[in-house]
Amino acid sequence: MKSHVTDVAGRAGVAFVLPETSQSANLEIILDASDYSYLAQAAWEPSNGSPNSAIPFTETALLKTTLVSGPGSVQADSAPPSRAELTVEQAARVLTLVTCARSASCASGTRWLMSAGPAFAVVYPPPRPGPRLPDDPPALLDKLNTYSTGCADTAGYCNAVGVFANMFIGYPQVGISSLTWYFSLVNLRGVTVKNITDAAGRADVEFSFPFTGGVTRILFDVSTFQFASYVENGTQTLLLQQANVSGPGVLP
Repeated sequence: MKSHVTDVAGRAGVAFVLPETSQSANLEIILDASDYSYLAQAAWEPSNGSPNSAIPFTETALLKTTLVSGPGSVQADSAPPSRAELTVEQAARVLTLVTCARSASCASGTRWLMSAGPAFAVVYPPPRPGPRLPDDPPALLDKLNTYSTGCADTAGYCNAVGVFANMFIGYPQVGISSLTWYFSLVNLRGVTVKNITDAAGRADVEFSFPFTGGVTRILFDVSTFQFASYVENGTQTLLLQQANVSGPGVLP
């Protein structure tokens, strides 16, 4: 780390320097010296003797930020984030899933919200060829709504909400940012947010959807923003306990 640097715009900062590896050039990330907000990043690489192998020192600085309506949007939006948007941003930061293969013993007796769909490539390790889900919220909603979960209000994206509930209760990583999943949730027409107490007596934030059946509510813990429960056809399913395991099918 370099404790006293100046970025290309003349602002004082601290720099975190990442040395060159077999997969990347030398990298430098510069944060503001007073509040550690992001300022700039740089990359460079000496020549290894082969033609065009050198990368000159190039720094890219963040000079201005503009509020937009959501991930993927390029239109400025001066309105402050809604309560639903702030809530899902908090929830996305704490998303942790403990997964279990359907064929494994830990999945015995589990009632799945939806039938098995196509397998999607994961991000870590690097993606392999295969179908990918969209990383734009409206496009993701359209895609997820094509999976049948048995609800009737398909025009209102009830199937997509059913898929979300299925993912929160234990579906594995599908290879796109969790922020995209959460912001898709608040893109639904008619979604409302309020504080409630769930059937286990816990304080939650409830996302309510204007459907007549299927998954109509998804709840997050009011303090940690971790997934707490969902309501399907009037019945609340609670997530009361989680345990870290070493891999799919492994019991605690």
